[in-house]
Amino acid sequence: MSSRRWCTACLHGSGAIAWWWQLEEFSGGPFVENTIHAVDLLRWIGGELTGVSARVVDRPDPTEELDIPLSICVTYTLASGGVANVTTCSALAGYGHSQFLVIADGSLYDLSDGGLAVGGERVAQDDPGRASYQRQFASFFDAIVAGRERPPGDRSPVRSPYGDGIRSLSAVLGAVHSARNGGAWVDLGDPAWAVD
Repeated sequence: MSSRRWCTACLHGSGAIAWWWQLEEFSGGPFVENTIHAVDLLRWIGGELTGVSARVVDRPDPTEELDIPLSICVTYTLASGGVANVTTCSALAGYGHSQFLVIADGSLYDLSDGGLAVGGERVAQDDPGRASYQRQFASFFDAIVAGRERPPGDRSPVRSPYGDGIRSLSAVLGAVHSARNGGAWVDLGDPAWAVD
């Protein structure tokens, strides 16, 4: 891909996986709890994120059991010069859909339904069912039990150091901070954004 990338990541879904997921105090909301994975992928494909602005649509009738936002729409700038739009919606009932699109060099890369299509042609497909998730969880739990990050040169299944996860967490927390402050621009390279 070229040095300038235009990425759009869209996640839509609503089926709560647990009671705590439905409460922003415990989960951080769907953008923090769930969409951080799309932000990880966005950073891996598009490079580092430099800034963010976001808007939120709050639930009109929040309750003590369900108060997460209906939707949050986020725009990131990338160090490569591209932009990325990420939308998470928790207003659907009974089903969900996720899609990750990258538009670069005149081509459309579509990661959805467990596979990759380039220019409309399916070029890769993940294992059926949840097999890939099970492998990811097993690798993650093994790393926790081992109590270590992957040392230099280690070819184990853990492919991302903890510091990389912190950068993705900073990016999603920056988005929520922006949304809760009327879409104010947040410079992700300035640690002062996190201090109110």
